[in-house]
Amino acid sequence: MKGVVAAAIASVAVLGLGGCESPSSRDATPTETISIAAGDKKGNYYQAAIDLREVLGEKGYEFEIRETTGSIANIEAVGTGAADLGFSQLDTRVYLEKFGDDAQREYLSNAQLFAPVSNEVLHLIVRRDAGIEEPEDLAGKRVAIGPPGSGTFVTAFVFYTLYDLDPETEPNLERLDIETAVEELLAGDLEAMFFTSALGSPLLMELAAEAGEEIRLLALSERSILQGLEGIYQPTTIPANTYSWQSEAVPTFSTFSFIAVDRTLEYQQVYRLAEAIYGNAAALQKKNSFWRLLSVEEAQRDITISELDYHEGVKAFIADPSE
Repeated sequence: MKGVVAAAIASVAVLGLGGCESPSSRDATPTETISIAAGDKKGNYYQAAIDLREVLGEKGYEFEIRETTGSIANIEAVGTGAADLGFSQLDTRVYLEKFGDDAQREYLSNAQLFAPVSNEVLHLIVRRDAGIEEPEDLAGKRVAIGPPGSGTFVTAFVFYTLYDLDPETEPNLERLDIETAVEELLAGDLEAMFFTSALGSPLLMELAAEAGEEIRLLALSERSILQGLEGIYQPTTIPANTYSWQSEAVPTFSTFSFIAVDRTLEYQQVYRLAEAIYGNAAALQKKNSFWRLLSVEEAQRDITISELDYHEGVKAFIADPSE
């Protein structure tokens, strides 16, 4: 299973590129309303969608924000045309490419990349009394892995396989939303939970310092475990006191998050939207550190080095953003 997961990286980077014409005049009127699949209302994606609505409202854009269960659901919404844009983790693309059914792979192929956004950090939170000292100790434990449509579910699924555990046969995995998982973990009804989110998740920030008497972040320091997934996951550290209940720095892994865009949206429409969003990167980053990776330079690196499948309208803007 571990080798199968690692092999997925080779097939996910390029999903096919279409031709286009040169960008039209910058005097074109922006799309009146953009629908965006944004995850749970308590999550970073939903807040980021609100940021877009507030910053780009002055540019003539309106955003219809749609609550979903997370990354997989967002890719599905974009890939089926139910939303124009959607937030998603990079590892979700790998998961759907390798483990998705035919319908999922089809809508994945219709969801191109629009912009890099942030780093999503794996938080593996365990009860202090659960006897979990290493990831392998999760075997047989009562663990929340996120709802099936979420990025947390994807990351949990992949990391179970990397540690030679089979998430499809583990007997006590719970597909709970994150808020419920936190409640049950603190109540002792769970022994551990996965949560993939940008640092400073509001849900974890709201926990009192006293929660640290019951729970802690599990260190994930074995870098060799990635075995071919280094382009999808990167070693990172959750700094000490990121959360009031967490006093020590904890090593873990992160994956990138992106905005995905409907492949069928018109080239000029996407070009104009790229001009608006990339052009307001500083304003978005000032509102929310979640936008830390939004930049022309980051997208240029993705397109030229990683060969990730960006929409042609974005590629045209990125090629000459000062035009």
